[in-house]
Amino acid sequence: MSYSEVLIQAAQIEALIKNEERRKERAYKALCYYDDIQEPFLEKALRYRYPNTYADVLPFMVTIPLSKSMVRQLAKLFQSDPTINLRGIDETSAVAQEFTKLLDECKLYQVLGQIDSICETCHQVGVLPHYDAKRDRVYLQLITPDKVTVWQNEKDPTQLDALAYPILNRENTLIAQKGNRYAFWT
Repeated sequence: MSYSEVLIQAAQIEALIKNEERRKERAYKALCYYDDIQEPFLEKALRYRYPNTYADVLPFMVTIPLSKSMVRQLAKLFQSDPTINLRGIDETSAVAQEFTKLLDECKLYQVLGQIDSICETCHQVGVLPHYDAKRDRVYLQLITPDKVTVWQNEKDPTQLDALAYPILNRENTLIAQKGNRYAFWT
């Protein structure tokens, strides 16, 4: 591999990393606006636009939580639980009853409203089943785009090759080191 090819490959990797960081920042900002945490973004915009006088305006800065109300209006209301049919399995069979019990235990129907709100805010959300061995039950884990790192397929960018997200965030203050754990799916 020639030196120019190595430089091009390094630049491509750097561009992919920057795109991933920008995507995460946009998702984080959307979630902050949804939760009415707008002050830091507004202060940054004022500081950039009016560097000499922004401090005079800060005491009068007010944010209004419009995002959450707009998202709730856009999000679908589930008047009744959706129906899930298992193909080729009788509804009265033991398998169908266990599957219904599993859906009830993981509270799928209650989580659907939250899933829809996140989808309206970030345009996408990951929903992964998580088994808790201590409580012997399945939980639904919602993964927002600001926490996920995605590796796209080089041939088909609409497909992904791998996905990683944090499952445990732990900071060790004694040795000033993070001890985060990630799930990595391929």
